Amino acid sequence: MRVSSTRIASNGYGSHVRGVVGPSRGWTVESRPNWHHPAGDRLLHVEGDRLLLTEGDGETVVAAMDVPDEQRFVAGTIVAGPSTFLVTGGRIDAFALPSLILRWTRELTFRPHPRVVGNSEVVLVGGDARSTVLPRVVALDAQTGATLWTKSAPGLGVGTWLAGDAAYLGYHDRFVAVDLRTGIDRWSTALPNLTALFAHGGTLAVLADDALIALDASNGHERARTKVGSAHGAAHRDGIVYLKVTTGPAVPALNVGALESVLAVDMASLQVMWRTAPYLTLGEPQESLALLGEDVLACTNEGVLRTLDARSGALRATIGLGRCSALLAREHGGQRWVHTLSFSRGDEGPVRLRGGAPSSRTMRVTGVVMTTAAPSPNVARTPTPRAGALVSALDATAVTDAAGRFDMKVQGSGAITVHAVAPVSDSSKGCGRYESGFAPVTARGDEREHEPVALILSRECVCGD
Repeated sequence: MRVSSTRIASNGYGSHVRGVVGPSRGWTVESRPNWHHPAGDRLLHVEGDRLLLTEGDGETVVAAMDVPDEQRFVAGTIVAGPSTFLVTGGRIDAFALPSLILRWTRELTFRPHPRVVGNSEVVLVGGDARSTVLPRVVALDAQTGATLWTKSAPGLGVGTWLAGDAAYLGYHDRFVAVDLRTGIDRWSTALPNLTALFAHGGTLAVLADDALIALDASNGHERARTKVGSAHGAAHRDGIVYLKVTTGPAVPALNVGALESVLAVDMASLQVMWRTAPYLTLGEPQESLALLGEDVLACTNEGVLRTLDARSGALRATIGLGRCSALLAREHGGQRWVHTLSFSRGDEGPVRLRGGAPSSRTMRVTGVVMTTAAPSPNVARTPTPRAGALVSALDATAVTDAAGRFDMKVQGSGAITVHAVAPVSDSSKGCGRYESGFAPVTARGDEREHEPVALILSRECVCGD
């Protein structure tokens, strides 16, 4: 980063504010350490021992502060109104935006990893209390940090949400709406284990198991429900809920991977407006879906980022990132920025895409899949070709031949990583055992044909040995 100006502000955390001028180029992929978090049109992220507030590009620093040693394990952070709240296992600190000057601090008596949500009025902190076996939720005044109300009960803490003048608490056996300032119950309904909530007008849309359910926000009465599948990513805008769901394992016999789809549902009627055709992911489904302008962005465990038309679901681009998890998308300075945690090429920091969508191209990817599987895990074995392995890269799939070879045409852009999975025989009933692996693809000069990939599988699920 190039610093163009610096001034010192005192907040007890050694903060300072600076402006940074970043380079302007076309579409690029860059790695950044640690995490990003939305702050309106800006981003919060930790780099080493510092907390940064940047513009939406993730590069132009608005403010920064040093983080004390005891605060460097960040359990959660939220942005609400004029403040940001940084939560660790031991306390919560409120900082003014954009200066990052400390407003107030409160000690917490929660075990590690408390959950936190908030708005400009109230901050809810929920989790397991250190002093009791019962989970609890504490409501704090967002302006002062004073306790407004506390609830503690068996099964509490499945989820906490805020919408309008109400807080919504998830239990293992029910879903309860309470007054935001007093904590007094308004209504309760028998909906267990909710995973997401969206509000629009007088309607709440909640995810429970594999269903999206519409509720009357005034009394909790169910208006409609539709089966959508197991959701692994959700977003909401203007009364439309966008979901990334799984509809079954990619390899049913092994219960490995998943078939994923993205769909758009109207909250008022729960009518499915569009749904993409299923696509394959060989890894664990990721909570990775975001909205950016008129696009819906969805990423798989293998780092295949798909951009879809939000109105029709039509595929606009397929981009390889290597691997990714959570997505954060922003527009800034006339450019579009996508931040995602990536593990390609050994990197373990967010990857940023900036600029316009890259041009798609057709590429040929070839290679061989090998295995070291042996009758016993203690017996070493020279890698041998693996026939019948399922191989995927970007939007293409193939099955290896008797010599372990594969040859496929891939449509898309960006980094390409080949993933493969294959069964391993096991005499134990009820135990799926398989091997898997991945390897990056090295492009040749014209990038239309790549160097052959050598991929060695290793056991991922071993039981019954």
